Amino acid sequence: MKRKARVAPGRISVQGLITLATYGVGMLIGFWGAGHVSDYYATPAGHQWQSIWLFPVFFSLGVVLVFMFAFRDASRSELAPAKA
Repeated sequence: MKRKARVAPGRISVQGLITLATYGVGMLIGFWGAGHVSDYYATPAGHQWQSIWLFPVFFSLGVVLVFMFAFRDASRSELAPAKA
């Protein structure tokens, strides 16, 4: 038996707004930040491409470290055996 799912009228609008906010605003901020990084590492001889490409590497590493410490699983530390 096939039936169509009932979706609340406002739910579709909210999903569209969330998509716009995450992709639209996120990409805008990302492009703006990338432009500033590119301008910062520009020299009269050209761009310092190694520094430009290393910036997102270290930024991502920082985000990973923040997530590791901010969202630590408390149950794992409780299950660890006590050392004598």
